[in-house]
Amino acid sequence: MMIEQPGATLPLVTIFGPPGSALSYAIRDFLYRSDVPFAWVQLPNFDTTTRSFEFRAGGAWDFVMHGPDGTDYQEWITWTEIVPPERIALVHGESRDDPNAFASVLTFAPAGEETRVEMRTVFPTKELRDEAVEKYHAVEGGEQTLRNLAAYVGELG
Repeated sequence: MMIEQPGATLPLVTIFGPPGSALSYAIRDFLYRSDVPFAWVQLPNFDTTTRSFEFRAGGAWDFVMHGPDGTDYQEWITWTEIVPPERIALVHGESRDDPNAFASVLTFAPAGEETRVEMRTVFPTKELRDEAVEKYHAVEGGEQTLRNLAAYVGELG
């Protein structure tokens, strides 16, 4: 577990439908589609090559994101906790032992007839958080991920 440093956290929240069991079904569907792991995290104009994908606590997703300018970005996610339909926790870096990896937790909670989704990301330092925000547009990317998730769930519902 990463100890939170002041200013090193990036919380993002959205609310969308459907509630409860419908969302649980949608989450299960997109998490277990082996043909398109986490299609909703895809960035515009990027392609992704998945080397391995095992969605379970302790499992990993080893992949490369190919940018529109031809740059390849090696990525590694280790799932640390999966509690359907409430929470998914992970560590995301360039490799399994990346000292600059960040921890993210997605939580799903009822909000009337909809669902509240929070994606809380904790970076090792404030400087790494600031770099992610400024250089890699982490806020916009996180908001886009949540919008893509909402659209994906909407397509299923």
